[in-house]
Amino acid sequence: MEGVVQFNAMELIEINVGKNLDGTIRRRLVMVDQSGWEYRDLLDDPAAMVYPIYASLHPERVGNSVGWSVVIYQNQGEDEYRKFGHLEDFLQALGLDSLTYSRALYWAKMTLNFDPMSVLEHGENETKAAWGDRLGFTAEG
Repeated sequence: MEGVVQFNAMELIEINVGKNLDGTIRRRLVMVDQSGWEYRDLLDDPAAMVYPIYASLHPERVGNSVGWSVVIYQNQGEDEYRKFGHLEDFLQALGLDSLTYSRALYWAKMTLNFDPMSVLEHGENETKAAWGDRLGFTAEG
């Protein structure tokens, strides 16, 4: 397919999904499907469609929570690394789908906010926004 790029299956990538009210680009964490050429923005709906990974979406690899914890350890130190680890434990205990879990942890890594409730709220809001986009409205968050 022309204009479509390939990634590794099940890899997390970040793509452009629109613009915020202030005109900045809105990005979303999504998961590459088995084909490597398509992505899913929702995992808890077996009927959820997959979409081509167009180069125009400016897809970027973001890694995974193991790599994020190493970066936090290297850049922020042991205390922040432990906080991140506690977040992982907290989110795993909730039984979130892996994409909501990853969205929450990625936000924690990017903002260095390790408050469990804030991190959980962000991950859930991002998944709600994906549902909102799918249903034709934008979820607040």
